[in-house]
Amino acid sequence: MSVGNYKKYVGSDNPSMFVILLDQSLSMEENFAGSDKQTKAAQAVNRVIAEIGRQSLKEMEHSPRCWIEVIGYGNGSADSIVSGMITDVMAHPTELVSEEVEDSKGGLTEMKSGIWVKPKAKGGTPMTDAYEKASEKISVWIQDHPDCFPPVVINITDGQPNRLESAKEAAKRLMELASSDGQVLLMNAHIQETPADSILVPVSLPESITPDAKFLFDISSEIPDNLLANAISSGLPAEKGSRAFLYRANAEALIKLINFGSSMGFKR
Repeated sequence: MSVGNYKKYVGSDNPSMFVILLDQSLSMEENFAGSDKQTKAAQAVNRVIAEIGRQSLKEMEHSPRCWIEVIGYGNGSADSIVSGMITDVMAHPTELVSEEVEDSKGGLTEMKSGIWVKPKAKGGTPMTDAYEKASEKISVWIQDHPDCFPPVVINITDGQPNRLESAKEAAKRLMELASSDGQVLLMNAHIQETPADSILVPVSLPESITPDAKFLFDISSEIPDNLLANAISSGLPAEKGSRAFLYRANAEALIKLINFGSSMGFKR
């Protein structure tokens, strides 16, 4: 259960922290949503960074409302890919690409979009290291910002960690970290090409569930009651007691969870 009020607002006078743990193991090369997992996951992360940047705009300038941390894990290590206040992150993308978007008149206009995370897939799945690195980063943040809206962590993966039991313990330690407003919220999104038997923000799991699903369910935070409406408006079938957990999810469900997680604490 997630313990806390979760009622603080994210602002430049009381910024919070948003962390994405991104599986970059070899299996992320597998097909997914007309492309592959590594590409779609990177696109989703870039999209949410841009969205947080949009939510942090004030009089056409970005305000320091949120620290962004993206930790990639694969090939035996967990490393920070993006690390900084949203003002700095938005000012320094790795790359700018052009894309056509709809304008207010129903036509198309060219727009520059930032790229911070690029596709990568290599080696095993050191998820334990990712949870531990997130804990280190968040511990420092909470010491400096004790009254912030609790940091939100989203783990995007397609399989089991190399060391399941140690990953479970590391995740539980992460979830015990807390600001005065509540414990860290940990969300886990398991992605798969064919989501015919997908499970989205469940209250419980069927008895026939696989061990990897139970593992991720057990280390996913319960969505706080006062944030259920936010989850529902993001398109998730949330109800009282729902866990912030997706299993065998498609790209659309992944985007919904990320949109929900990244909007927490922001005034709507």
